[in-house]
Amino acid sequence: MKQPQTLPQVLSRSEILQDELWSQAIRVAKKDSSSEMHALFVDSLNEVIDFHTKRLVVGQYHIPDAIWLALYVVSMLSMAGVGYQFGLAGSRDIAISFCLALAFSIVIGLIADLDRVSEGTLQVSQQPMIELDRKLGASVP
Repeated sequence: MKQPQTLPQVLSRSEILQDELWSQAIRVAKKDSSSEMHALFVDSLNEVIDFHTKRLVVGQYHIPDAIWLALYVVSMLSMAGVGYQFGLAGSRDIAISFCLALAFSIVIGLIADLDRVSEGTLQVSQQPMIELDRKLGASVP
């Protein structure tokens, strides 16, 4: 049975395969650069490399701390403003306060969950990449 690979190993293998494919594209271009098949191959290879880069970027970069701070400050000021308005009106509505606090909490929680691609409850399925790895592994001797 094949052992599961770590992410750095898989990324390294992916980049090696991309380099080999690019070398193949260069060899074909030297023979006949006007071939329509060559143009389609290079276009497809560029898309593969672009998608690979996008997947890496999404996993590496997160929302800056300054934006998190601004989000928390806006939430606190909004809650304080609602509390102040209730004080001016001379009434308190616990249900509205609870719903507002819950709404802000849910929004901040969803943003935090989406910011961490490989963690949390909202995760992007890696199944297409696993299937591609399986297909490439079967076709490589």
